Amino acid sequence: AVGLSIEEIMEIFMLLGSNKKVFLVDIGEFNPSVEDYESSLVILNLLYYFLRAGQSVRNDVLYIIHIITSDLWLKSS
Repeated sequence: AVGLSIEEIMEIFMLLGSNKKVFLVDIGEFNPSVEDYESSLVILNLLYYFLRAGQSVRNDVLYIIHIITSDLWLKSS
């Protein structure tokens, strides 16, 4: 297989979150009507890793998370 594993991507998100210069994460090209349920959970976990890692380096920064779909939260709940 070519590409990154989910574990590698999660580690990248943790590194991004722990860098106090990073305050924006954009996850694009996700379409819940085409993607499976597991894709939604992976995206939620990536955001969690980003926010959790950032919690230790910044307390007062507004996190701006832009997900290009309005159905992500409905599909995952």
